[in-house]
Amino acid sequence: MKIIKKFLVYILILNLLFVSVIVTNNKVYAKYNNQDLVNDAISRFPKEARDFNLFLADYEPCGDYLNYGNNKEILFNFKELKFDNEGMPKVKYGEGYYYNPVTLAQYSLSVYGEYLKGENTKENFLKIADKLLTLQDSRGGFLYNFQWRYYLNNYDYKPGWVSAMAQGQALSVLARAYEITGNKKYLEAGNKALNFLITPISKGGVMANLGSLSSSLKNNIIFEEYISHVPTYTLNGFMFSLLGLYDWANVDDSNKKNTAEKYFNEGIKSLTQILKYYDIGGFTCYDLGYITKNREKPHIAVNYHGVHIYLLNSLYSITNDRILYDYYKLWKAYVDTTEVDRISGVNRYETNANISKEFTKEGIDTIILASGENYADALSAVPLASKNQCPILLAESNSINSFTINEIKRLNPNKIIVIGGEGAISQKVCNDIKKTNQSIVFERIGGKDRYETSYLISSKIDSKEAFLVYGNNYADTLSIATISAIKGIPILLTQEKCIPNPIKNYIDENTQIDKYYIIGGNGVISENIESQIENTERIGGKDRYETNTKVLNRFIDELDLSKVYMAIGGPSNMDYADALSCAPLAAISKSPILLVPTTRQIPKSVTDFAYGNLQNNTNIIAIGGKAILPNYKINSIIPEK
Repeated sequence: MKIIKKFLVYILILNLLFVSVIVTNNKVYAKYNNQDLVNDAISRFPKEARDFNLFLADYEPCGDYLNYGNNKEILFNFKELKFDNEGMPKVKYGEGYYYNPVTLAQYSLSVYGEYLKGENTKENFLKIADKLLTLQDSRGGFLYNFQWRYYLNNYDYKPGWVSAMAQGQALSVLARAYEITGNKKYLEAGNKALNFLITPISKGGVMANLGSLSSSLKNNIIFEEYISHVPTYTLNGFMFSLLGLYDWANVDDSNKKNTAEKYFNEGIKSLTQILKYYDIGGFTCYDLGYITKNREKPHIAVNYHGVHIYLLNSLYSITNDRILYDYYKLWKAYVDTTEVDRISGVNRYETNANISKEFTKEGIDTIILASGENYADALSAVPLASKNQCPILLAESNSINSFTINEIKRLNPNKIIVIGGEGAISQKVCNDIKKTNQSIVFERIGGKDRYETSYLISSKIDSKEAFLVYGNNYADTLSIATISAIKGIPILLTQEKCIPNPIKNYIDENTQIDKYYIIGGNGVISENIESQIENTERIGGKDRYETNTKVLNRFIDELDLSKVYMAIGGPSNMDYADALSCAPLAAISKSPILLVPTTRQIPKSVTDFAYGNLQNNTNIIAIGGKAILPNYKINSIIPEK
């Protein structure tokens, strides 16, 4: 019995370790398997969430607040709502109906939006604004005069509780009321509301710091929608409060406008640093209680994912901050049901065969056969495929898969160029292919190692330029694959600190080469190598993705950007296949291949290239299945303007 108990305790400890939360500077890993939560939320989103597109608009101080004026009927159509005899909205809590400062503020802003459209609603807007003022106490706080319990607390809020969201939305109302009346009561009430908003929780206000999230953020501020002993950092309430600060910073007669601007800027700084924590990989969570309160799983409120999207859009329109825009695009893409053009298969070999089908619908004279298991020899073959105007097909080292053999039958080539020695593709594979067509002629290009193979392939290509690429990783070679194919530039593989003898021989023999492009930074190809070669140009970034986009920018004039291919660029040693297979196809239309990681966040270098060079009608084609390259990655980099 004791043994069983010890075993159970051991299992419990392992389970606790398995579900632990790890917070680093770059990532947050929730202690729960988020994928089930995400899948459930995405399936419910179309039915439960308002159409967030209705609220997408560039934000203007004293303008129609988030398009509320066009959407009043949608915002105020729920069963817990009723209107009093004066037309003021009340919301049911428990057994009674109460005035909620946020509901009053939002209703007031909707009526104001109607006024801006030319409707006769000015007096009604002011009447609601005045009703909102009856909820403001002497400190400047707008009170919720009913009992309520936040799901993360084990106690009830007593009537008279306060919230940063109410303060922020009240500021937006009061700014508009003062704008159209000049009545000092709105100015005074707004200044009091601002003072309360920026009062720390420890002194009775609603402003907190982010120290409970990370010690590195303890000096960053946040405005709390729900006050709790342990902060929860509710996202939508924080962003609503920032809009209120922005509105008040634009009230010219307020002696607090500079204060409002200061705290708005500080709040934006905090927001850009914490958005990553709300992203659980395919959807957003409502707050960060799963971290600060060590909860089992993140809390998802399905409709609020859409709210996060349109609030980010509005704040981006104010600040032009790229971090806000990137998360806006990413979170919007998570729920974008638009299908993307895709070439894929059940595995790399079917994907490869389907790419070949796009390359040509008819038979072809020559094909190149390369390893689908080892990138070393295969990558040098791209310019050779371009020279022969043929696809690259992939095979295993000792067998030929059905997808490749069927594609060979369809293409019915006269010749197959096999890349690499028998360690890469064995004679048995060639014999098996020969059985399907005895007339096929085989040519093998393979040296004793990848460097000699690179030399042998490059020697068959006439060019005045050459790429020099690190041979022990495929990443940088993928970056230049499509350019190599378009321009017919050979790919020479090298070591980090010394040039292999076969490549030295190539350099000595090919005196017509007047430019060597060294791809990658000094960490992969040393300055020592660069010093041994004349007429070099180095193109490298801090990682494979920045190198990829720097290469594309360097040769931008060679590219047609109406079509772009997107493929995985790592990090696995087997992640080269799709981009390699695609290079000859991309060369036909002179299209770039953008590389992205398997992680959910697309690197800034990639989004910079996309936003700077692509159009909203650019045809982006995904290479590979949704499991490795989901739709949201493609949709998130398509520019909107």
